[in-house]
Amino acid sequence: MVRPGEEAPFLAPLSVRALWGVGPVRERKLAAMGVTTVGKLARFPEEEMCAHFGRHGVEMIRQAQGIDERLVITEHEWKSVSQETTFVHDIRDAEALRKQLWQLSQGVARRLRRAELAAGTVAIKLRYADFTTLTRQMRLAVPTNDEREIYRAALVLLDRTWQRGRPVRLLGIAGRQLSPPAGQLPLF
Repeated sequence: MVRPGEEAPFLAPLSVRALWGVGPVRERKLAAMGVTTVGKLARFPEEEMCAHFGRHGVEMIRQAQGIDERLVITEHEWKSVSQETTFVHDIRDAEALRKQLWQLSQGVARRLRRAELAAGTVAIKLRYADFTTLTRQMRLAVPTNDEREIYRAALVLLDRTWQRGRPVRLLGIAGRQLSPPAGQLPLF
């Protein structure tokens, strides 16, 4: 926990990458200016920072000083729940892919139930050995968080998408268009 007034000392030794909006490109630009820590950024002249980064320069300095007027958002709205696996060895066997699809369906369903959500759309992601990546999705008649329903939809999508025998490197499932579950909840 960082108490009010202790923000700047807490941030000072951290890398500038710890600040929102400082990615690899900005980090390199700042390093070229001799600024690698949040503390150095907090003491950097505003005029010079503005010359390099425009209004974002002042925002970065304020953040480095522990001043940030943005609201703190502690919850986020889930857009999707997904799970994927990259295989150690590419898979070209239909039964092995179905088995993986079942395991992924169970994982997605479990996460949906934990979040008390249901998916209105099921999507699969398929990456072949040559890194060609395909995604396909299907709208469900009724949103669900049941692994059997998710698996059924995913199987249909796999059958429509996968070129039999073509080696698969990655397989994934996503539940999208999330909403609270409708109707009676499962007992177990």
